[in-house]
Amino acid sequence: MKIMTPLALLAASLLPLTASADLVKQQNRAKPMETITVTYREPTDYALYQYTTDMLVNFRLQIQADIYQQARTSIMKMANTTPYMSAMHQAPEQEQNSTE
Repeated sequence: MKIMTPLALLAASLLPLTASADLVKQQNRAKPMETITVTYREPTDYALYQYTTDMLVNFRLQIQADIYQQARTSIMKMANTTPYMSAMHQAPEQEQNSTE
């Protein structure tokens, strides 16, 4: 009788572990295996893909260079133009000449 009580407690403590093991087994069975599909292409298809990719990369680089060049030229044009001079912003020599 003294041995039965600890064995019963031990068996009762192991029941949740066996139940969770069954759940893990069922979940693993329900998941489908991952599959990978490989498609073989002809060399002409791959060459066309490679050409298109290279052309798009070069086009993107040309656009970036063009944007940079346009920004640079517009900034240089703005820097080279003479700013609008108002009467309030005249140099002291110009003020003396205008009063005479």
